Amino acid sequence: MKRQTVMAIGLGLALSGCALGPDKGLVDSLVSFGSDEYALPADVVADAPPPTGLIDEEERVATMDHLRSLAADNASKAATEKPTADELLWLKDNHGKAALDEIEGGEAATQLRN
Repeated sequence: MKRQTVMAIGLGLALSGCALGPDKGLVDSLVSFGSDEYALPADVVADAPPPTGLIDEEERVATMDHLRSLAADNASKAATEKPTADELLWLKDNHGKAALDEIEGGEAATQLRN
């Protein structure tokens, strides 16, 4: 147990030398954490006014109209005819052969399109 403790402390000290870069070790970083090293530069405005909005009202309305038209298009596409059970069964049984024939230029591809 004593040997493990000594090895853990030794490993911690070895790693603390290269913790944050070549010029600063872990112990130095912990000691200087509360210093002014991380303060804002003088040219940065700390009291900036809060944003009023990401886009103006006209752009927002135009974007919403565009999104509504996209939603309406998607809804109209979703309302189209759904395949029947017989069509789905035919696809289940014949789609693989038809796809291979289409790749090879056969006649089953014509049946799949019709």
